[in-house]
Amino acid sequence: MLKYVSLICFLLTSIVSCSQKKSDSIFQNYLSNIHNTKEDIEIRAKLKDTIQSWIDRQFYELLFYNKVTWKIDDAVFFDKDKKKALLLVLAQVKSPSFPDDYVKIVAAERIGGNWEFYYVGYPVITHIRNENNNKPYSFEQLSISGREEITQDGFIKCQVMCNINYDYIDSDIWFADWKREMHWKFLNNATPKHPVAKPGELFF
Repeated sequence: MLKYVSLICFLLTSIVSCSQKKSDSIFQNYLSNIHNTKEDIEIRAKLKDTIQSWIDRQFYELLFYNKVTWKIDDAVFFDKDKKKALLLVLAQVKSPSFPDDYVKIVAAERIGGNWEFYYVGYPVITHIRNENNNKPYSFEQLSISGREEITQDGFIKCQVMCNINYDYIDSDIWFADWKREMHWKFLNNATPKHPVAKPGELFF
């Protein structure tokens, strides 16, 4: 009986490992095809400029960036028509005594030929430094975790075969109307402030 259980466990492990390799291969091929294309260069540059403008305008939700070193990750997760996308902002806190580093997911939508970025209400992936020998996470580590979060959550779909699931991007998971409404409130500086936090303490 134990032999059969061991065999089943081995087969299941092999299937998962094989599926993961296929998923990784599909994603790397996707990145190779979109990297440094016109759309890829444009959207990453535009997001960088947009975030900097929000910081310069002293938006409450962006004050945290004064305490971090940040960059836009090279991976962009487009929908099929390249009209919507998800991007990753990698953030290393400057203070060596701070307990965490972060990956912020930002959504983008092309409206009237221009990219509109949605920031508030989108996930933040927290990386606890205690789990990294009390050291800050490198941009490479943050990038890998952020990419895995999106690919495993639905951007790569594996059944009989593994494929890019563009519908995952072009869905209400990321582009529901209430998210757009939160964005407009954010731009008008009308999003609720945390009742106890000091400016810059939280990362939204």
